[in-house]
Amino acid sequence: MREIDFSEQNRKILVIGGLFNDVEMSGEGHSTIFSSKIGGAAYNVAFALSKMGFEVYFGTVYPENCYEKIYENNLKIFPLKYPSKKGIFLYKEKKIIGVERTTRIKITSLLKDTLTEKKFSAFFSTFELGSDIVNDLSSINADWKFLDPTPWFEGEKIIDYEIFDYILPNRMEMNKIKRLPFEKSIVKDGTKGIFFNNNNFENKEIGVDKFGNGDLFDAIFISEIVSGENTFDAIKTAMRGAVNFSISDKNFESFVLGIMQGKKENEA
Repeated sequence: MREIDFSEQNRKILVIGGLFNDVEMSGEGHSTIFSSKIGGAAYNVAFALSKMGFEVYFGTVYPENCYEKIYENNLKIFPLKYPSKKGIFLYKEKKIIGVERTTRIKITSLLKDTLTEKKFSAFFSTFELGSDIVNDLSSINADWKFLDPTPWFEGEKIIDYEIFDYILPNRMEMNKIKRLPFEKSIVKDGTKGIFFNNNNFENKEIGVDKFGNGDLFDAIFISEIVSGENTFDAIKTAMRGAVNFSISDKNFESFVLGIMQGKKENEA
């Protein structure tokens, strides 16, 4: 396994969360087709941020035969527990068929000390590995801290939500987790738009509410905030990206790569 170098912390982002096999079903009966790709909310955000030019340190599970794929995507993966297993997310169109969770992880004292000694531009986490690890890493030294509280049923176990600068729930998560601080929560409401601090940001175009929309919003929003943008303009930019994805026919990775290719061509 490669040793991770945390020595240069400019534009360094720490992402903590799960790693899944996203399995899509199409067709029916004996004509059913299954297609699989690496996914999960934290992975999607980490992938997108790495393509936006950030150095992303992705702490996750560490199953066999996945490191090469992550490394190709320019993410610096490090195992929070080894061995540990990926989850499985099985879906058809917009319907979730079933979810097998990743290994739940409680971080070791040694790794916790290593991470909390470092300085990051941002820290982003989900509940995909359980709530214990989020509580354990509450003292991470980062300029900005973000939380996407998925899956929602881990939400009542968090000791202190106030450590986060922004919380990025969807509408269901906001309704289910009663302790989420209203003033920090940017609520994603599918194709309807965003709600933040009594402000509605409505989508001008209505696309398809597909898996990955919220993850792309998270990644773009984090990128904008870390780069110095104000909250309202960061929301608007992230919304535009998520809407463009929702009306495209591309999958998550292809769409992100297309964004960055277009940006390079515009800068040339």
